[in-house]
Amino acid sequence: MAAIHTDVPELGSTTGGWFSAAPTQPTVHPICTPGTDPLSVTLSAAVADWPAAHEALTAMRATDVNGVATANGGTAAIMTGSDETNAARISGIEV
Repeated sequence: MAAIHTDVPELGSTTGGWFSAAPTQPTVHPICTPGTDPLSVTLSAAVADWPAAHEALTAMRATDVNGVATANGGTAAIMTGSDETNAARISGIEV
């Protein structure tokens, strides 16, 4: 039977790499001052909420990235603890 390994070196680097690559910068360029023609005014009004929406989404993304990194660490800890417990139990019944 194949063993399950939690000490795979790529796990930490993959999680860390993804964590650092996730775009969590909440700043966005301001929307330019609209022109005076009706089309410019309408277009600027249509995108006026984009900076706030962008900041909300990047804040949520930062929370999600932290959650995934924490969950990966928790999963590894659970698997390691279970492995140690099971090894102790098996050693206890071996003749």
